[in-house]
Amino acid sequence: MSDAWDGRSYAEASAHHGARDEWFLARHRPAVDARVVDLGCGSGEFTARLAELVPRGSVVGVDPDPSMVEAARRHRAPNLTFVDAPAQVLDQVVAPDSVDSS
Repeated sequence: MSDAWDGRSYAEASAHHGARDEWFLARHRPAVDARVVDLGCGSGEFTARLAELVPRGSVVGVDPDPSMVEAARRHRAPNLTFVDAPAQVLDQVVAPDSVDSS
């Protein structure tokens, strides 16, 4: 059995996350100019939703699984990027001063 994720299959089965995503965003809405990192972005649905909410900001989705990042990249917006990297090297792939700290 493989430890690898299948980003496309995950994305197809991730709709149930939507209710939790909206619950979270109702309590923690980002400013329209926020600079956000979504660490462990998976197939990018929540990350893309964040990008919609910060039209004058930016969102970077980070996930260590290439399949997830490939699936996430189907979401496109001018303020949205995805990076294939583990959390342990976050400061090497996303400059600390390029995102907001809160």
